Amino acid sequence: MNTAAEDPRARRRERLLGWGPTLLALAVSVVVTLRAHAHFLFPYAAPVSNDEGYISALGLRMIRGHWLPYVDGVSQRGPITYWLAALAMRIGGMWSWIPIRVLALLCALSTLALVFLLALELFSPAAAAIAVLVSTYFFTYELNPWDGIGYNGEVVAMIFALASWLLVARAMRPADDPRGTVRRRDAHILVAGVLAACAGLSKQMALIHALPLAAWIVLGNNDPGSTRESRARAVIRFALGSAIPFVVVVVIYAASGHLKEFFYYFQRYGREIFMAPVNLTSYRDKLKEQLDKYLFGIVVVGSLGWLLAARVLRRVTDHEGPRWTGLRSQGGALVTFLQLVGSVIGASFTGRFFPHYLVEVFSVAAVVAGGALAASVAPSRATLRGRFVGTLTLVLGASALLVICASNLSRNVRLRRETDRWYQNPHTDPIVRYVLERTDPGERIFVWGFRAETYVSSQRMPASRFVYTVYPAGVVPWFQATRDEEERRVVPGSREQLLADLERERPELIIDAGRTMSGRYMYNYPQLRAYLDRGYCFMRYVDGEPVYRRRHGDICPPADY
Repeated sequence: MNTAAEDPRARRRERLLGWGPTLLALAVSVVVTLRAHAHFLFPYAAPVSNDEGYISALGLRMIRGHWLPYVDGVSQRGPITYWLAALAMRIGGMWSWIPIRVLALLCALSTLALVFLLALELFSPAAAAIAVLVSTYFFTYELNPWDGIGYNGEVVAMIFALASWLLVARAMRPADDPRGTVRRRDAHILVAGVLAACAGLSKQMALIHALPLAAWIVLGNNDPGSTRESRARAVIRFALGSAIPFVVVVVIYAASGHLKEFFYYFQRYGREIFMAPVNLTSYRDKLKEQLDKYLFGIVVVGSLGWLLAARVLRRVTDHEGPRWTGLRSQGGALVTFLQLVGSVIGASFTGRFFPHYLVEVFSVAAVVAGGALAASVAPSRATLRGRFVGTLTLVLGASALLVICASNLSRNVRLRRETDRWYQNPHTDPIVRYVLERTDPGERIFVWGFRAETYVSSQRMPASRFVYTVYPAGVVPWFQATRDEEERRVVPGSREQLLADLERERPELIIDAGRTMSGRYMYNYPQLRAYLDRGYCFMRYVDGEPVYRRRHGDICPPADY
């Protein structure tokens, strides 16, 4: 008679009991994520945020230019965010929102996969099931589509940060693990450094996630071969890996003669202008506002983090032997808690508390939830059948809640399509229709303010590098400021660059959408007003925004009310 270990049916049964609920959780999460993103792909693809508007406009400029963020088009997030968007548009089509929507979907699925693999690597299959379900809820329903479904720097950065974390976790496997070799561990550490740097080159604050990983490498594990010298070599390898992407980017910009632009918009602008309105009073007021709005969520996420920390400290305290060996045995859980702390710091450091900044927190919080709750659902001391029942019960309950959330999102999308332009067919936008009717495909336009999605939707090229016009305006969203304060926050030389761009590329229409940018219209600035008065004629208001047409002689065409 075959033993259970030799019986194929027994092995299949064991695999089903051990992995069935976990794989069901992953499948449910994938289906729910696809369903959520499909709302913005069918029956038409549409942008979901201002961020996607200016990112896509910057992509247009890069495709027709030098493929250099901060040069072809200006913004201050990391260059990898813009390179990926431009590449997607180059492959999928410049004049469609499908490439951005598909890119956002791929980012969402990548985040799901990495959260799942991380929780599995650090904790258990039950933890992976919990983590992937929690992540799905956070990104598809807790955050608005603008922040959770849209493409932005935080989404890209956290993919690299999570992948870096996963590789370090695999490098920390015990020496007797058949899946690991010294050569493979060394490669994991090096590539983890590269990915950590790529996270920072997608969104600057994501670099903070490299610090807990470096601390884990310094701490090491309890393998006999883990000596002070071997850990020092590993840290150096991680640092070298982290330097590679920055060196490559610096060489690219230096070779093109645009190193100054890279350093200014990647680092100096944020320090000197973007952070200029932030002080202790404004930070305290914003923090109180967040506590009033999201107190329950903050308590839940914070409680999960402290639950995990308490478990780590209990196990370290109970460990028989030196404290360092106990700490090393809990390195994965400890680093998970530190990553949560780092994500909160990264998301709140600038004092903005924009919801899409929480992408950084929620990616890590999902892993924390898996690590903190799995021991209650499927403790290691329980039988295989017991773990199966506990995990399956949780997965089925969470799946039912996600179905309710999916129904709510569908109703919300249907209602918002009646009034909210971000949910409507972009080609029905009044400004887009006006541009299509009044210009030819080869003519360029310029949009002042936060309506940069007009470029892709109307299939017209931007006439200036300033697809995001806060730089010549001196506006720092969303801080109220006097005109004198804003004048001090204008990027030096940006207005002259803008006028030079417009003079060279001669846009047929200028849409002065200042209402979207705290009421700061292009016509409010004397230098820019003089340009409009000299070369353009006011035509009409479209969707509440002034529209100007370029003069083709001394006499203005009649206004087309």
